[in-house]
Amino acid sequence: MQNFLNINQPSLMAKLLGWFFAAHMNQIIRHVSGKFPMLQVFGPAGSGKSSTTSLLNNLFFYRRSPKSYMASGSTDFVFYATVSQHASIPFIVEEYKPRQLAPRRVALLKSLARSNYAADETGRGNVATESGASHLQINKYPNAAPLVFIGEAMETESAILERSI
Repeated sequence: MQNFLNINQPSLMAKLLGWFFAAHMNQIIRHVSGKFPMLQVFGPAGSGKSSTTSLLNNLFFYRRSPKSYMASGSTDFVFYATVSQHASIPFIVEEYKPRQLAPRRVALLKSLARSNYAADETGRGNVATESGASHLQINKYPNAAPLVFIGEAMETESAILERSI
């Protein structure tokens, strides 16, 4: 444990460790308080952000490697589906660099970050066709997975900062 805390400043490592342990109880914490903060891991290139986060994410995976998703390389559906499929497994967004992402992608990720705090639902509409008849349908996705942004700079929007560790 001492070696782990010495990877970086002990106070930073304690926050990371505390957040990942609390993520296991994410749904209980949200049931009691209605909220669960996202985690922002930021620092210069090569500082070990992804490695450290992956190490801690192993707490959630037994027979397979921890998952993370690139901010720029995944479809919107991947983000909506992943935040709605897991209640306690962190959803890790790698390489969150708003200046290098399309404005639409930045808006999506910021929206997910804001709505994740209280596990709000997001909705997507489509036209369903059943038995030859079509009708409008809304699919709702709970934004419940603990959320982690990894990047070289911290997201500075005040609504996200107030909901982050």
